[in-house]
Formats: sequence, structure tokens, C-alpha cells
Amino acid sequence: MRFFTVLMLALALATTGRAQDAPATLTVTGEAEVAAAPDMAVITVGVTSLARSAADAMDDTSVKTAEILAALAAAGIAERDLQTRALRLNPNWANRSSTPGAGPKIDGFVASNTVMVRVRDLDRLGGVLDTVLGLGANEFGGLSFGLQNPAPAQDEARRAAVAEAMRKAQLYAEAAGLTL
Repeated sequence: MRFFTVLMLALALATTGRAQDAPATLTVTGEAEVAAAPDMAVITVGVTSLARSAADAMDDTSVKTAEILAALAAAGIAERDLQTRALRLNPNWANRSSTPGAGPKIDGFVASNTVMVRVRDLDRLGGVLDTVLGLGANEFGGLSFGLQNPAPAQDEARRAAVAEAMRKAQLYAEAAGLTL
């Protein structure tokens, strides 16, 4: 379930019946939470390759990433739902020297590419994961669920938060002998 929490702050309510010229102010808050079943998932997967040269590591990562993107497109994942998130290239350090005091040396290069995939049909999520893992994705950055259109649930939470703030304001004004 996806929850939307809305906190309405500073619902200021002017009151009447005071002897002073300035109206009294009562500030209340309202909070509400609405649950909604998710209708999409976002996964982050990646490919990491180790090679002797930086070019070879980048080439291997690029080829595997391109294969994953092509397979996802062929499986019906829209281009707008695929996004490369990070491309990295780092030296792989090793300390193989038998010489005392010798520092680490570069032993190759590690290249990685991360892709975010939005899966709008949750029934296909398992197949999408199988596809990317089968094509060489060797990093899994996480899975999150969400709503394709969160606005209706957010609006429902906002309405409920305002209603809660109004309920509190009525109670407090009544207890204080004031009129809203």
C-alpha cells in the first residue's frame, strides 16, 4: 500500500466576541493519511564489468546495457520508462607488490552503468527482472512501488486533513467560548 500523508499547517481562524479591536486567532493543524494500492514499480539495475583496460571495461558494460535496453523495449517497456541513471569508470586497485613500502597499483578498470526501469504493468515485473538478470545485469539497486497518477490519492488526503483541522478548530473555539 502507498500512503499519502498531508499535514495542514496554520489554518488560522478569526474569532469574534473579544473586547479588543484585533480578532483572536486560533491556529490548528490537520493530518490525514490515505492508502492506495500501487499500480507501478520502479527498479534500478546495473551492469558492472572488470577489464584490464578502461576501454574494454566500458565496451563490455555498454554492450550489455544496450542489450538490456533493447530487450526491455522489445518486451513493451516504453522509452519514456527507461533512463540511464549513472555511468562510472574507476581504477581497480591491487597491492601485489612484494617490495616493502610499495603502494597499490592499478590492476584494471571497473565500469558500471545503472538503468532505472518503470514497470507500469505489475504482472510483468517478474519477467522484467528475469530478462535483465539473464542479459547480464549484476547490480540491483532496489525496487519501489508507486502510483502512475498520485493526484487523486493526494487530493483525498488533503481533503481529509482540512476536515480534521476544521473539526479541531470547532472544538477549540467552542471550548474557549469563541465563535469561528
